[in-house]
Amino acid sequence: TWIGENLPDIVPFAESPYSRQEVSNAHSAFKKKIRRSGTTFFYAYYAGLIDQEEILTMIHSMIDDIGELLKIEGGELSESHSEEVQLLIAQVLKNINEAEGFEY
Repeated sequence: TWIGENLPDIVPFAESPYSRQEVSNAHSAFKKKIRRSGTTFFYAYYAGLIDQEEILTMIHSMIDDIGELLKIEGGELSESHSEEVQLLIAQVLKNINEAEGFEY
């Protein structure tokens, strides 16, 4: 893949090109880590370890962090995409609340 072949130029600590299989394995491992971190994040709310106000504050902070990362990469966080992400997360929180019998 283009990424595998050009990884040494993109990432300073990569010393050699990566095969298609290595890139695929890394991508799969990354998705698994995202899923696990998402589970941990939402479980904290589901279990009552953090309340609604705390999770909303965290979400806004994450969106700000994403914007900063995009700036570093030379991009920007569009308002419509930011709103879409917030709506998706709000729906997840609503589903958690409904499962627990809380009002949202």
